[in-house]
Amino acid sequence: TPLVLHLTASEQRTVEENLETLEKSGFRIERFGKDSFALRSIPTVIGVAQGESAFRNMLGDLARAAPERRVGLDAIWLVACHTAVRAGETLSEGQMRALISELLATENPYTCEHGRPTMISLSPADLEKLFKRRV
Repeated sequence: TPLVLHLTASEQRTVEENLETLEKSGFRIERFGKDSFALRSIPTVIGVAQGESAFRNMLGDLARAAPERRVGLDAIWLVACHTAVRAGETLSEGQMRALISELLATENPYTCEHGRPTMISLSPADLEKLFKRRV
């Protein structure tokens, strides 16, 4: 079932200027009336519940991005950022294990696309210091 979105004039322009990029990223959208669009598909990693907010966030990012950065993998990275697990989000043990397995299968599991670390190593001595067992 398509999700009907009422877009602002600015959002409509962004959709029209970036239709190919949006489609490459996994969004399929088409005009559905004067100021409405039907969002017919979203990237599978997003999920239906986050579809509209992820799409609107993507439009905002595309509107702010330089034209040469609006194509190819940059758009896919935008989707990935907007669908990432957020701090405080609850995951099941199975989801956590799957996430770590997928991370370790990547080419560079130690940092995210922005260069921030995805994991740190703590030695037993580091843990003892953290729990004030050693100075």
